[in-house]
Amino acid sequence: MIVPWRYDVNIMTADDYAKILWDYEKLNQPLEKCDGIIVPGSHDNDPARYAVELLNKGWGKYIIFSGGVLQTDPQTRTKKEKTEAEEYGDIARSMGVAEEKIFLENKATNTGENLRFSINLAHERGLSADSFIIVHKPYNERRLAAIIEKQVPGKKFIITSEPTTFEKYTSRGIPKEYIYGSMVGDIQRLKIYGENGFQVPVEIPNEVWNAYEKLV
Repeated sequence: MIVPWRYDVNIMTADDYAKILWDYEKLNQPLEKCDGIIVPGSHDNDPARYAVELLNKGWGKYIIFSGGVLQTDPQTRTKKEKTEAEEYGDIARSMGVAEEKIFLENKATNTGENLRFSINLAHERGLSADSFIIVHKPYNERRLAAIIEKQVPGKKFIITSEPTTFEKYTSRGIPKEYIYGSMVGDIQRLKIYGENGFQVPVEIPNEVWNAYEKLV
């Protein structure tokens, strides 16, 4: 007897699991005008471009690019000659941002330092520094919020990322395995950093943690 084939609706792909992580990390906070815009460095240049768009629309008065680590090319995974902050600064200049509105923080090696060092820089330069828009990758927003609450209390922060969809973001030419590796790493840090005090603890729903384990 030939056993009939049946489609199992519970079978999920790597994309399905990644989309669960994406939806969990994305906060969708509404924009508000702030003193400055901070862009933590990463392999992705789109946060820098989107931050410039926000600056040009008047959402902030100046922009700080932070990152002392050499930028990584997501295609070749090789290090570039410029730091993340320098790479982002070049992008802002190419988009017509005036030099007096661009500030580079070239010492930070992690997200907490990105935030603290950028705020210190704003104070050192005599800039208004009570409120900030933080522009990062879409799947980094929740962990960024947890780090802010722990490491830089007392300031107003709006966390945002480029307005895109999961499907568009993962079809830009960057290998999906690179993006998904970053996503699972972020969920792992969200758990570990909450336990070691680097950020406030965050409860990760079972569905999200299951998707993380499956994607790993």
